[in-house]
Amino acid sequence: MNKKKRKKLPPEETKVLFKNRYCCCICGYNSKGKDVIIHHIDGNPNNTTQENLAVLCLDHASQADAGLRKGKLGSGRKLTPELVKKFKKDWEERVSKEFKIEKKILPIKKRKHLEILYEFEFTKIKNEILASPGKKQKFIKQKFDFLAQFLVEEFISGIPFRKLLLKIFNDIAIISPQQDYINIPLIESIRNLHIHLIGPEEVPMGKNDKTMLFRSLETLETIGSYEASLNDTNNTLKEVCKTIIELSEMASWYEFHKFIKKAKQVLLKIKKESEQYGSPEIGLKERKKRIQSKILIINKALNRISNLLK
Repeated sequence: MNKKKRKKLPPEETKVLFKNRYCCCICGYNSKGKDVIIHHIDGNPNNTTQENLAVLCLDHASQADAGLRKGKLGSGRKLTPELVKKFKKDWEERVSKEFKIEKKILPIKKRKHLEILYEFEFTKIKNEILASPGKKQKFIKQKFDFLAQFLVEEFISGIPFRKLLLKIFNDIAIISPQQDYINIPLIESIRNLHIHLIGPEEVPMGKNDKTMLFRSLETLETIGSYEASLNDTNNTLKEVCKTIIELSEMASWYEFHKFIKKAKQVLLKIKKESEQYGSPEIGLKERKKRIQSKILIINKALNRISNLLK
């Protein structure tokens, strides 16, 4: 399916995506893996207040668009603005509650024992992902989605699942350069480690959150450097840059400028790596062309980051 080219997302739209966990507010977690868009509930694209923005899958966005028009429209289903608002409210409240569940107090000895067991299980899943061929993209995505559920569990049990997961993600990043079918869902999983940070008014950013952001940036740097210097295509590089921008925008809500500055440094390093790109199968002219395409992607991300530092 061809995606429509969309404008860069304003901060309010990015916040809404985070608050909805990048899921359609009607499908919920069933929309994982689907394309989603920002829908303007009242039909006015200039009204970008969070109250007017809903995250919808393409099917429900079409129904919501139909709901803005009066009269009958074929036999298709319509979603009225009022109904979209209700789904949005219910879903955002559910997501918010998931991160406000009171933590269980586990004895340190038991928690350490569980950490060892989970680390073993995560390593097993890592090996399954790395051993999977490109044609098993659905299987790989399911494995990453399975790991993602432990983010909520960390807030309940106190077990540092994000730390364990990021260690696994970093291992995957090092072992799987030039494998878009692994790296693209990997990048999404890294982003999802921070999806609970929807703004200081609702969720504070703790010391562990800051540490995890920096470690995630290190893993994104590893992926980006490999892709910039080795990969003939730019699919994964685009996702790296996009995710660095999104995490930096999130950091800006918390005035976490140290992270944004570090993100800029990482992009500059990736840009330098892109200049090392080369392949014996291509001539000098084609090599320069491909390097320029990589630099263009990185420069766009650098501009977005620089604007956050103004």
